Amino acid sequence: MDLVGKRVQRVIYPSASVFSYDPRWEEVRLGAVPALYYMCTSSSFFVDQNPGGDRALAPVEDVVVDQLVGALKMTSVVKDRSVDYLVAAMSVFDHLVFGLVSALSQNSGLTAGAADDKIDVACENGLIRTCYITRVFEGVAPRSLRIVRKDEGLHVVIPSPRYQARVTSLTMKGSELRIDCDDGATVGRMLSLPQPILAFFTEVVDELREAAGR
Repeated sequence: MDLVGKRVQRVIYPSASVFSYDPRWEEVRLGAVPALYYMCTSSSFFVDQNPGGDRALAPVEDVVVDQLVGALKMTSVVKDRSVDYLVAAMSVFDHLVFGLVSALSQNSGLTAGAADDKIDVACENGLIRTCYITRVFEGVAPRSLRIVRKDEGLHVVIPSPRYQARVTSLTMKGSELRIDCDDGATVGRMLSLPQPILAFFTEVVDELREAAGR
């Protein structure tokens, strides 16, 4: 297809960003606008051309991360036009996501495990607001653990049986997440994640630790 003269550029300064790793679908989501996905089965990136409706994924080429200037560059085809995306990092979280994009683009592949945890992280106006960890087995999602930012601090929430407390300390020791709470309790969770996702999540925990006060 001749795309000469139809090339456009979209420069994006996101005010919000998201990350998710879902082992059931073997995919990683690496942004809100544009919604960038990494598919484990093909070791390829895709961008969602219809973020407001049914997902319409288009292949992405020439993925380049420049951490010095905080930029993610990539190219896709939208309605017969070659579109160059330039996404600027507006927060530390964006830099962490870009680092994972770079790692995945240079890796030979990522294998999702059947017993892996599902991870969802949301950042808004420069602050990580929520972090959800869900254990998924055979399509069933048992007890989840949530870290939520509110009242200028962090709270851990376990829906069932119901538990909520303010976080005083948050650390990763290898694959174990340890959360100390203001009621004296310590919540521990061994995570099952592919190495690149575990390394990324450890950096997310490091970023959250400041909000926990230590």
